[in-house]
Amino acid sequence: STQDRPSASGNTTKFSSVLCHYVLAISGQEMVKGRMKITSFCCFPWLLFVVGSAFQPSSYHASHRANFSPLIGIQRHHYRQHRSSWKPLFGRPLTDASIIASNKNYLIETLGFPEDKMLHPRTTKILTLEIGVLEERVNWLKERLKLNDNEIKKILSNHINTLGFNIEDNIKPKLDYLQQVVNLDDKSLRKLILAAPSILACSTEDNIEPKLEYLQEKLLLDEKSLQKIIMTAPSILTMSTEDNLEPKLEYLQQKLNLDGKSMRKIILTNSKILTFSTEDNLEPKLDWLLQRLNLDDAAVSKMIQQLPTVLGYSISDKMEPTLLWLQKRLDL
Repeated sequence: STQDRPSASGNTTKFSSVLCHYVLAISGQEMVKGRMKITSFCCFPWLLFVVGSAFQPSSYHASHRANFSPLIGIQRHHYRQHRSSWKPLFGRPLTDASIIASNKNYLIETLGFPEDKMLHPRTTKILTLEIGVLEERVNWLKERLKLNDNEIKKILSNHINTLGFNIEDNIKPKLDYLQQVVNLDDKSLRKLILAAPSILACSTEDNIEPKLEYLQEKLLLDEKSLQKIIMTAPSILTMSTEDNLEPKLEYLQQKLNLDGKSMRKIILTNSKILTFSTEDNLEPKLDWLLQRLNLDDAAVSKMIQQLPTVLGYSISDKMEPTLLWLQKRLDL
């Protein structure tokens, strides 16, 4: 009512007086005999701003008192409306501790994720996701791949970063692409991901798609042959084409003097050859065969073409003991 509200002039005079004392007190100024003795001009803009705000019409104060902070000039309702997008002047915005605590609890209690891995960069990133997002993504993977609790735990125990990918923009298109291009049914797709969970973290455009195209072109593969190779050695999809697959196939082709057709036959017969290290496996194994059996390059090439599985045998555990037994048995 009018009786309860101070007059505009009285209110303005009293308010400006209080604010003047306040501003002067915090800025190093002082009052002498009722007059302002200015000892520093550094806060003059503050004085103009704060005192000037007091001389707005009374109707302005009545409509803005609840939503305006006279000290820093921030409209509170505006801050509340945009609080989620607020960022500090320096550094990253702080994440609500309750979100991190809730996600930690879900990972540990529901997924059995080791607590000592919580500080790993791959884990700390997903801890800031909104509450419920992790569970939603886990449930989607379980439903899409028909995974039980133990299987999803096994996948995520070493590939927790999978939960950092958006389902609709990343995981779903990737799985759909694999099913379409490699001609996989749901059962085969499930088997593929269980065998090589890191496929879920591979980029379709930058990794999987160009790799499949390279294999088809290099080995003259049709859809059925491509499917056989991928299902036999799923980890191929996680390897680099330029740094791994391409140099490996070039080495074998040159070392064994193979044409495209012969190369294709060897890989289709023993697709796991593509997962072997050239330096630590293939090269020393072929050299051993040359020396131990006293063969030339052409003879070794013929042996590998007729029996590609030889390249999968261990020298110390399989081939050397077998040769020693034969020598003793046949008195060679």
